[in-house]
Amino acid sequence: MSVAAMAAKWLAAFATQKTFGMPALERSILYQLSNAHTAVALAVVTIGLRMNLLGEEILNGTVIMILATCTVSSIGVERASRRLKLRQLRSGADNVAENLEKHPPRTLITVANPITAPSLVELAMMIHQGGKSTPDSPIYALYVRGSDHSDASRAIGRNALSVAEKAAAAVDSTLIPIERYDVSITAGVLNTVAERDISEIIIGLHGRTRITDSFFGQKIEQLVRSTNRMIVVSRCYIPVNTVTRIVVAVPPKAEFETGFPRWVEAMAMIASQLGCRIIFHCHPATTGFVRAVIARGRFAIRAEYVRLDDWDDFVLMSNKILDDDLFVVVNARRASVSFSPELEELPEFLQRNFSRNNLVVIYPEQFGDAPELDATMAAAMSADFTSTPISVWVKLRRLARRLMRH
Repeated sequence: MSVAAMAAKWLAAFATQKTFGMPALERSILYQLSNAHTAVALAVVTIGLRMNLLGEEILNGTVIMILATCTVSSIGVERASRRLKLRQLRSGADNVAENLEKHPPRTLITVANPITAPSLVELAMMIHQGGKSTPDSPIYALYVRGSDHSDASRAIGRNALSVAEKAAAAVDSTLIPIERYDVSITAGVLNTVAERDISEIIIGLHGRTRITDSFFGQKIEQLVRSTNRMIVVSRCYIPVNTVTRIVVAVPPKAEFETGFPRWVEAMAMIASQLGCRIIFHCHPATTGFVRAVIARGRFAIRAEYVRLDDWDDFVLMSNKILDDDLFVVVNARRASVSFSPELEELPEFLQRNFSRNNLVVIYPEQFGDAPELDATMAAAMSADFTSTPISVWVKLRRLARRLMRH
């Protein structure tokens, strides 16, 4: 019964495709959307059972048919929609590159600690057009005072901004300091992004103070969910200018993200200024796009490319990163094309295997409108004082994927 129902729906979608001259991808979407059988089929069989026209075997078969068609339809729609989005991104790739060239980067550095501020400024200067701040492409340093109104908090913020200004002046550049009060740190960053038209955010990785804290921390996770701008999360134990090698891990289909050219150019700028090697671990289909961006920017760098097919290859990299390397991981937001279920394990994997390495995690810029942030006082207090632990369901899904791979 299930096979007959799905075959009939496919024949109907095939006939519609031939009649209206639709491509195969649109036929697949049409078939998957119409394939699921739910309440109507169950209602018809139930009425037939009450009128003694159908037996219980038909009712049981209908329930199984509903389960099978709904499962197949859900998986099929997800795959077909992903392919449709990839096709649209391929057609609009040239326009994306032109838009990025017309809009120079506007960088925001979030500082909270005078000790880590110089390394964040140094990283921002390297990826921001050679460290030159202009009126069209400025560099901002932001300190947000949330719920803490004490004089100590104000003094720490002003000290951090002063240290950031001195770090910029040391490389013959300037930045614009901003001290802001808002309901929460995340709200302050997002409001500044909207007011200053920021294109990329540089932020330091927090230090875990509680056992329930996640790897990225509640503030960074909320920031990633609330904005589509490029976010660079940094944790460097040594000065960036002493790095001897850059290792970049790139997920499959990363070339279809809006901010793909920008982060490739940023990594090439760092390698060019340091004069060090840069190794891209990426899928073969992505390698050509990385080469094209580097060639278009005319970067004279020593770039190497290593094949990275799946998550297992990424795990094997843990014993190849040295103390004086800069390990860069290109992450993906949940709704993006390059996101995969394996990336849910990334924070735990980085904490377990790269806790002592210099690390940079990049969330590329995306198309679309970011979800609105709940900037109420209750939400701010919840974000500052609570942390969401990893659910049992997520752990079970991770265990199931590991068992399926073996």
